[in-house]
Formats: sequence, C-alpha cells, structure tokens
Amino acid sequence: MKKATFKIRRKIILAFLFCFLSVLIFAVFSFQIHREIGHRLRLVEVADDIVNNILEVRRFEKNFFLYKHRSSLDEALSYADRAELLYFRHEQDILRLTKEDSRAPFLKTLERYKKTLSGLQSGLPEPHAGIEAPNVSGREESLRTTGQELLDIATGWVRQERSKIDQLFRTAFYLFAVSVLFFGFLGILVAFYISRMLTRPLIQMQQAMEKIAQGD
Repeated sequence: MKKATFKIRRKIILAFLFCFLSVLIFAVFSFQIHREIGHRLRLVEVADDIVNNILEVRRFEKNFFLYKHRSSLDEALSYADRAELLYFRHEQDILRLTKEDSRAPFLKTLERYKKTLSGLQSGLPEPHAGIEAPNVSGREESLRTTGQELLDIATGWVRQERSKIDQLFRTAFYLFAVSVLFFGFLGILVAFYISRMLTRPLIQMQQAMEKIAQGD
C-alpha cells in the first residue's frame, strides 16, 4: 500500500512539475517579447524627437531662403546639433535595432547638411553690416535635398520600428492565445489523469470489499 501511495504521489509531483516548466517556458518567451517591445518603444520616442528637431531645422532653412536672415541659419544649426546629440546618446540602440553599420547614413548625411549650413553662414555678412546678402540659390537645392534625406531616414526609423512593434504585439497575442488553449487542454488532461489515478485504487478496493461481502 505504501508503495502504491508513493507511486501515485510521484506521478502527481511529476505532473505538476511538467505544468510548472510549461508555464516557465511561456513566461520566458513572453518576457523576451515584452522586453523587445520596450526597447523599440524607447527607440520610437528617440526617433520622434530626432524627427521633430529635423522638422525645426527644415523650417528655419525655409525661413532663411525666404528672408536671408542669419538668425535662421543659427537656429537651423542649433536644432541640427540637438538632433546629432540625440543620435549620439542613443547610437548603440539605434545601430542594434535598425541593423545599420557603424558608418550610419543618418550621421553622414547630417554632417554634410551641417557643413552646407556652416558654409552658408560663413558667407553671410554680419548683421547691420550694411552689406547685401550674397546669392545662395546655387546651394538651395543641395541643402533642401540633403535635408529631405535626413527627414526620410529618421521617419523611416519611426515607420520601421512601429511596424516591428506591431509584429511583436501580434506575436504576443498569438502566444497568449496558444498558451490559453495549451494550458486549458493541459489542465483538463492533468485533472483527468490525477482523478483516474486516485479513483482507480478506490474502485479496486470497492470491488475487493464486494467480493469479501459475497464470501469470495
């Protein structure tokens, strides 16, 4: 009897251990997915900040070509520096998540853009100098093209990361649905198995008692 009791106990322990390991495996996968979502959400926030700074750069760039004010170039360079600082602060995450190499296109394009802005700035007369601003139409198209490239790269990051976040959310949903079905089926199976293990000795005992009562 002790041997049978020990055998039943061991089977119950193994069944619950299997359930625990199954839960642990699903929990690890779920944790990995949610951690990746967190990383990518932070990158989207950074990319949005970079996009906003580039939009400000483009706004002051447009103001400069309209009014030829030196202050517009100063503001454009200031926002370009902010975008560059944001990039450097989060460079490792950007390179890791976007799979870009160390010579990131964004950084090279930004450096080229800032160089053009600085060239325009150095060619302008000081305020109140009484000198007419030089003709900069030759550089306008180049600057606008480079600025658009910057904006395209940064907005591309945002679109790319949001798409990946959507994929991760779908994966998390599928994992949740599969885990509910799996653990529901597993719970029914384990409950049936344990109840069968527990009731079988009782049925055998009842049959033995009936035989004894009948004089067998």
